[in-house]
Amino acid sequence: MITLEIKFNQVSFKYNKKKEDYALKKINLLFNKSEIVFVMGSTGSGKSTLVQHLNGLLIATSGQVSIEIDNQKFILDKFYKEKNINKLRENVGFVFQFPEYQLFETNVLKDVMFGPYNFFKDEKKAKELAIKALKEMGVGEEYYDRSPFELSGGEKRKVAIAGVLASNPRVVILDEPTSSLDPIATRDIMGLVKRLKEEGKLVIVISHDTDLCYEYADRVIILNKGEIIKDCSVCEAFEDYRVLKDSCLEQPFILKVKNKIGIKDEKIKSIESLKEVLKDG
Repeated sequence: MITLEIKFNQVSFKYNKKKEDYALKKINLLFNKSEIVFVMGSTGSGKSTLVQHLNGLLIATSGQVSIEIDNQKFILDKFYKEKNINKLRENVGFVFQFPEYQLFETNVLKDVMFGPYNFFKDEKKAKELAIKALKEMGVGEEYYDRSPFELSGGEKRKVAIAGVLASNPRVVILDEPTSSLDPIATRDIMGLVKRLKEEGKLVIVISHDTDLCYEYADRVIILNKGEIIKDCSVCEAFEDYRVLKDSCLEQPFILKVKNKIGIKDEKIKSIESLKEVLKDG
């Protein structure tokens, strides 16, 4: 039986053990299905800290994260050293906000091969998986022998994402994946996010972009000062003006327009779908 359950149980975390300031405070949270989840909040609210607990990049100061993926169980807390941390990271892929943090090989193909080779110890399989991931990201063969550090910002981001997808993780975490990208590249990335969900993956996106969140998210988690202040549907999140103000988040543009002209249809979440409704009406 295919399973997916990630549970945060009273998770608190602080970076400096000598200080009292906690980056996360008694977080209780559950992920148990394939969906697109946006994690939002102001700078310093704990977004990146939260998601780095999902694959052991950070370990809770107190509390526990328990993970079950396809009948494989993992425990992350300070009292237990998870022996299968590599297997967990094979299943939970993390793409950093700045792709330079995870690009280091001499050429693009070797860089994308690194993850699957590290997990499977099979060079032929790693190469096949890397090429498949690069094709999915629209990175052509002409890039394979190039240094990843010679690429543009958008190309580096695609290669970094390919490096994670090559291991076929069940959970994909994307930290500000559309930052500094033009509208076309942004649509490409968000199209990928939708495809990953359709493939049965849980996709967690850290973002400040409420317009993207409104259009693509199934669920929104909003943090403020290390605490979850909202965990709900998109429509519920962006109608809560107090939460938006506390989190320094803008109401999505399309929602403002809908409210202005009196359209209540929750399925209309993009300019394109609004245009269709106005054209037909």
